[in-house]
Amino acid sequence: MLKKILLTFVLGLSTITAFAQGDRAERIEQQLTELKQRLKLSDTQSEQIRPILEQSAEERRSILKRYGIDMENKDPDTRKKLSFREKRKLGGELREAKKETMAQLDKLLSAAQMEEYHAIQKERKDKLREHLNSLR
Repeated sequence: MLKKILLTFVLGLSTITAFAQGDRAERIEQQLTELKQRLKLSDTQSEQIRPILEQSAEERRSILKRYGIDMENKDPDTRKKLSFREKRKLGGELREAKKETMAQLDKLLSAAQMEEYHAIQKERKDKLREHLNSLR
């Protein structure tokens, strides 16, 4: 259970980190380009998804900020240390934000497109796990 909570926490942080490290608009564009190719999105779908992705990233940043997490701070010694209870609560809020995003995407995408979107998410999760395991 703890591993699942921490993994959700780390996945949320990694997504936010990706947005924080580069130009956010450029990152959204890259994500849209990948989704357009892999999901075979129409131009209309692409434009409808853009605000969903932007709002989702902003919501996650806001959640992290409420917990005192600053993704720009790269110094682990000065980062806020969260208690187990705070990590669980944070993980729950990040999961809820993801659930809302998925519900919005589900309204715009076909079943086949959603299946491919889930595959993309799994690939990202696996890649992150692999990266985290290499750090041990």
